[in-house]
Amino acid sequence: MISPLAYWRVSSADQRRILGIITTFGSTTVFGIPIVGAVYGARGVIYASLFNIAYRILLYTYVYIRMSKQQVTLRQMMKILVNPIVVATLLGLGCWLFQPLAPHVIVGQHLVAFYRIDQTAPWLYQPLQYLASLAAPLSWLLVGCALGSRLSPTEILTDRLAWYYGALKSFMVPAVCLGSVEACQLVGIGQVSLTGIAAIALLMCSPTSTIPVVYSVNYHQYPLMTAKCSIVSNITSIMALPVWLVVLNLIRVGG
Repeated sequence: MISPLAYWRVSSADQRRILGIITTFGSTTVFGIPIVGAVYGARGVIYASLFNIAYRILLYTYVYIRMSKQQVTLRQMMKILVNPIVVATLLGLGCWLFQPLAPHVIVGQHLVAFYRIDQTAPWLYQPLQYLASLAAPLSWLLVGCALGSRLSPTEILTDRLAWYYGALKSFMVPAVCLGSVEACQLVGIGQVSLTGIAAIALLMCSPTSTIPVVYSVNYHQYPLMTAKCSIVSNITSIMALPVWLVVLNLIRVGG
């Protein structure tokens, strides 16, 4: 909804397509969810994780198709659906939904599903957490190795399109999402708690997701532009975060 209006002055249709993708998809897992958890606790993480499920599936399906410019065929769709990330996301959702039906074990004073390895097998959970924490930095390292010699700090920080994108990603996108949710609630279309609304706004404030940037490098889809936008969006997201926390607190106080 935002991208066609925001980037109408960009002459290249391919550039507009890429800018639309990186405007929509942010680094919710690395940036958004930890902040939501720190501010709103476990309840906020649940809302953010539910929002993130569809987000992750779209990243590895829709974004992959759009960035690679491949035609949608049955064979291609099957290849996408067996992507380990998509499979793991759906499997994790199933495990979470069917916890009451799974065999339970007693850990300390709590009864938990046997596959809650954070409780039942911390010796396995901790190494997996370390590996999960490496995923995004490895993506950043890949982008840095591929593009570092082709971009200077001055070139990045003086790019007007990158700063325009950063302001749009960190301020306008969360504002539109927040306004849309509030408008839906006013007319009685669905009800979302204040924690859920805050989670959505903070997730949409996240800087550029690393996945589209990696795709842009792999498929030669304006990698320099996406790299510059990604770097600048990290700066603008840090600037925007206190603003959104104040706005969300005012909404909470105002009821």
